[in-house]
Amino acid sequence: MPSPIHSIYRQRGVALFFALIVLVILMIGGVMVAHTVNSSLFGVGNLAFRRDLVTQSDTVVGKAIQVVSSAGTGASGAIPDLKADYPQAGYSASILPANAQGIPNVLLTGPFDNVVTTPAHNGVTIRYAIERMCNIAGAVTASNCVQTSGQSVGGGSGLGGYTPPPAQSGAVIYRLSARVSGPRATEAFFQTMFSGPN
Repeated sequence: MPSPIHSIYRQRGVALFFALIVLVILMIGGVMVAHTVNSSLFGVGNLAFRRDLVTQSDTVVGKAIQVVSSAGTGASGAIPDLKADYPQAGYSASILPANAQGIPNVLLTGPFDNVVTTPAHNGVTIRYAIERMCNIAGAVTASNCVQTSGQSVGGGSGLGGYTPPPAQSGAVIYRLSARVSGPRATEAFFQTMFSGPN
């Protein structure tokens, strides 16, 4: 029969072994919780950067509408003729080749040829392209261009502080596509359509 002293020492050794196992499990759990918290904070930070990108992209909308509206006037930065491409202003007189989501390929592949790059605040860069929604460059016809019906939708002030005029029947539709890049490799794509002169 084993002595009581020998039995007590054996039990203390087993308790120490289980205590070490529990400590290892707690340590692994603590590391996992810290990693989860860091990942969550990183995700929240990226959401904040993305929201900032949305805000800064609004400035491009007003600029694009102004560039198209002042076409042919000879104003600084204005497009000379809406019937032809004008790469300096990021303008295409016809629909650009795009991916399945409708984003022009020139925004997806570097070095962003024929795409205007606008430096913005806090390390944000905006690249954009304006497309006339026509199948081909040249004169506007009902068969090759998307045009408005003259129905007015909504009201109030537009994006970027620009208040659009009432839609006129037969005005051409233009599409602005923007790629906004920010800190931490945050990136967002935006598109909007507006009507303009023929």
